[in-house]
Parts: sequence; structure tokens; C-alpha cells
Amino acid sequence: MKKLIALLVAVMMLSTLALSALPVYAAGETDDDASGNGVYLSGEGSDENDGSRENPVATLVKAYELLGAEGGTVCLIGDLTIAEEYRALCDLSADSVGPVTLTSENDATLTLAAEGIWFPSDTVIESIHLHCTYTEFNSYLVANCNSLTIGENVTVTKAEEADGYPIIYGSGFYSFAYIDKFSNSDANITIQSGTWAEVYAGGGANGWGHVDDVPGNATVTVTGVTIGTIYGGGNGSVGGEKEVAIEGNVRLDISGGTIEQVIANGKTANAPIKGDVTVRITGGEITEITVLDHDAEAEGVNSAVEGS
Repeated sequence: MKKLIALLVAVMMLSTLALSALPVYAAGETDDDASGNGVYLSGEGSDENDGSRENPVATLVKAYELLGAEGGTVCLIGDLTIAEEYRALCDLSADSVGPVTLTSENDATLTLAAEGIWFPSDTVIESIHLHCTYTEFNSYLVANCNSLTIGENVTVTKAEEADGYPIIYGSGFYSFAYIDKFSNSDANITIQSGTWAEVYAGGGANGWGHVDDVPGNATVTVTGVTIGTIYGGGNGSVGGEKEVAIEGNVRLDISGGTIEQVIANGKTANAPIKGDVTVRITGGEITEITVLDHDAEAEGVNSAVEGS
């Protein structure tokens, strides 16, 4: 059945835009202390350590374990490379993880040398440098239907040989059983800084039968970044027979940044949106706003665009 996706565009481009200031922490400044709800992390640390500034741990998994269900702040104080543990956070028990803020000091760099990071809880990333070196394809930041906020002062670079800048998923991507284990019903992404290849409000599907739907609504809020493409839906491009859906409504709020494309629906016909899509643009520079006409009969594909 054909679905109507309405794009409500307030302003296409604003040359001057006054954005309300959000709280910004200097690099390394956190609300928590390592003796309380804070853990220090460094590639030169050890998971035998207690996570204090003098004795940092060496992996994100250990940092999350030390924070426990209450959550807190992980502060990177020495360069660290994520090479193999990218999904290991999701091996933690669901009742053992809480909301986490990931930040840094000492100009420390977090290098994504593998597929990326799959987050098991609500996460804020701020005041940190991410560097991509993975050569097979883009690295991912996967929210698993948790809240993922890319806060202020996040810089993203890539090595010349890297496949590209990172991709952000609101749901899961190759997440297997992690969605049922950790996720809330809604997917919420907020992006305030950084450079990103693609942003999906939904998740991804693959040819092995693993599907990462959004059970509820999905929201993407962008205030000032560089993004190649924002998709209102998901990415079902791997294994076309599997459907990766957003069961509820989608809202894309864009008030700043430089964005090549805003695509209201999913990347493929098998990434349907079951509810309505609202795209609200009040600032930023956007080259193109469109809806992909995958299949006139496919659920989640619009037959008309209003307000363009």
C-alpha cells in the first residue's frame, strides 16, 4: 500500500543562524570523578587496573564493567585503537550497563580500526578525536535503539587508505540478538559535530536473516555537522530478501551543518517506514532533499512530496 511521506521544509538555507547554545565541556572536563562514577581509559593501561587516572584500564568493555548499571563517564587519556572488541560491549548483561558519556583529554585519539562500536546503552560522545583506518568498508557507530548523542567538539578524520568516514545507525546493523537484549522501543540520534558518511534513522539487514528493526519511532536531530547522506529509514542493501523496518513515525530535524542529501525514506525498498515521516529544516546547507522511488507498491514509499 502506498504511503505518503510529507516533507515539511521551513527554510532551505540560512546564511546566518543563531543556534541556542548547549552546554559544552572542555576536553577532559566531566561531571564525574574516577573515584566516583568515572573511569579513565588508555591504550597504555591495563584491565587489571582500577580505572583511576593513575591506573587507567585498556578496553571499553572493562570501563563499562567498572561503571556498572549506574553508568557514568569514560575519559580517554591516552590513544586507543578499537580493533577487535567492536561488538564486545554487547556481550555484557543488559542489567549491568547504564548511560555512558565518552570524552577525552590530553588530545587522546580513539582509532576505529575495525567495523566500529556497538553501544549497549544510552551514550553521549563529546570532546574526542575519532580516527578511521578500517579499509574494508566504513566503520559504524551503532545505537541499537538506544539514545546516541554526538555532542560538541567531536572531530573525525580518516587515513588515506580508509574506506571512508563513519556511518551512524539508530537501530542495529549486523547486531544479531543485541537489539532484543538492549534496545528501547525508539531510536534517537542527535549530532552536533563531526564528519559522517551516512546517518540512518533505522538499522540494517543482512543475508543471514538478522534484522534490526526499530519497534517504535525514530528521530534524527542535526545541528551543525558535515554529512554525506541522511536517511529517514534503514539500510536493507545487504541481503535484499530481508526487511528492516521502522514500525512507527520518523522525524528529521535539521538546523545546521553541510549535508549533501536528505532522503526521507530508507536506502532500499526493503527498508520501509510504517508510519509518517516529517523532515523539518530550519538551517544549514543542503544540496538535495528527495524521496527514493524504490517501488510504487512498497510500504513506506511515498507517492507525493509536499512542501518542496
